[in-house]
Amino acid sequence: MLRFWSSFLWQFAALWLLGILGLSAQAQAQEQTQEQTQEQDQGVRPLEKLFPKTTVGFLVVPDFGRLSDQFDKTQIGQLMNDPIMEPFRKDLRRQFRQRWLTVEERLGVTLDDLRKIAGGEMGIARIRHAPGKAALAVAVDVTGHLAEADALLGRISDHFTKQRGAKRTVVKVPECPDSVVKFDVPAPKDNPRAGESQMFYCRNGKLLCMTDNLAEIQGILARAPADCGDSLGETKALQAVMQRCAEDVPDAEPELRWHIYPVGYAEAAYTVTPEDKRPKSRPTYKLLANQGFGAIQGVGGFVDFATEKYEMVHRTAVFAPPPHELAMKMMVFPNGRDFTPQRWVPRDIATYSTLYNNLLNTIDHFDTLFDELQGGSPMLLSLPLKYQSELEKGVLSRELRKEFARKQNEEEKNRKKKKNVIRLAAKATVKTRDTGSLWKIIDREDTYVIAKNGDKLEVYQEFWAEVLYSLKHDEDGPQVDLRNDLIANLGERVTVISDYELPITTTSERLLFAIETKDEKAVAAALRKTMEADETARQHVIDGQLIWEIV
Repeated sequence: MLRFWSSFLWQFAALWLLGILGLSAQAQAQEQTQEQTQEQDQGVRPLEKLFPKTTVGFLVVPDFGRLSDQFDKTQIGQLMNDPIMEPFRKDLRRQFRQRWLTVEERLGVTLDDLRKIAGGEMGIARIRHAPGKAALAVAVDVTGHLAEADALLGRISDHFTKQRGAKRTVVKVPECPDSVVKFDVPAPKDNPRAGESQMFYCRNGKLLCMTDNLAEIQGILARAPADCGDSLGETKALQAVMQRCAEDVPDAEPELRWHIYPVGYAEAAYTVTPEDKRPKSRPTYKLLANQGFGAIQGVGGFVDFATEKYEMVHRTAVFAPPPHELAMKMMVFPNGRDFTPQRWVPRDIATYSTLYNNLLNTIDHFDTLFDELQGGSPMLLSLPLKYQSELEKGVLSRELRKEFARKQNEEEKNRKKKKNVIRLAAKATVKTRDTGSLWKIIDREDTYVIAKNGDKLEVYQEFWAEVLYSLKHDEDGPQVDLRNDLIANLGERVTVISDYELPITTTSERLLFAIETKDEKAVAAALRKTMEADETARQHVIDGQLIWEIV
């Protein structure tokens, strides 16, 4: 789970960071920065005030020149400028261009094109303007580079009309006196299933906009003069994230600003992925939404290079106001006091990360996520909403038991159809999981989940409970109580380090996860019982330490 979130939250910002630095480092050395005119003091408003509130991911480079200068001051930047690194630098640019290719094919513009025309902020946004609908938008402050911006628009026009057979028309909109240029682009010959597309471009004074949706370019242009109440910059999520990041450095002028709404971004990414390239499994965004992760309304922050003390400082904040439901309740990270690398951590490693997590809370709220990852369990029966009050009180009335018995009798008559048969024991207990929406009935080795859905209560069988029961009671299993024997004896500090083996190959990376213990003997005993019951586990003793290897 830790690696999933780390990768997910960084994929948007890290890709940009890689390409921006890889492209601008060499270009900065080849070209002199053009002088800015006095009109720069009256430049374009911050781009988060131009993008709509339906933006699910955006990244802004306030000043390409400053970004390149600051990066060059870092040790990595100095290394990248060494002539011996030229082959690596070329390959880095090649890899990024491959990643950027989707945007380039869509909008007909390269990142280097944008760098050359930017006189102020440059930003890109992914917009989810309706369920199953996503748009891409780029906005650039071209102060001092008006001629270059117009030349770029000319090259884009030639690209679409001459190379891709697009039809060029001019669309009159009140928000842009200079008009919006529209391109109707036919489907690629090598991929006719992709269908036709439309692109829109407009330079309105010092603001250059490009997008694949007319309504979005009109919205950006409408917000350019003043706040309209519907911008990303006016949302509580972005304001909370940016204000928290700025608390430590009130006068900060970061080299990068970024922000995403994880569930919406995942949905938008899925929407724009061609059907033949989409994963066959359930889309990630549906899993996240179903498990309550929509509560994470914003994640974002600042990136700075060559600060007074550090090569790079990344300030990130998360805005996730309650209520939290289902698997979202796993996300409890207590404030830790000690982040100093432990004595056992070697100095010659690639990366080091440490954090604090309430692991007992995590396992207590893992059940619904596990069940959905396994494909979800079928609904066994539905109950009238009138039983909600007694479930809240932890009561299983005779009448409620009869509902289960009635289901059982129906199943007894349909055994040939191999349907589930519910046998609710007299000692079955009920407890509230989420007040007003989710309850559990614990019945011997079975656990049932009751979820409120509109005007009825739906009953499902819980797979995760069966796993825990099997681990604890099966004769051929380890007979370990995973929660109480193992997880309850672990501490809260989790450390992840990475290393690599030479020569570098696709399998060179090595990862180590370390969790502090509260009772090392209890943890060792639980691990021993678990591993001894696993036919794929092998035992080693290294320097007096017992090591288990899963083959």
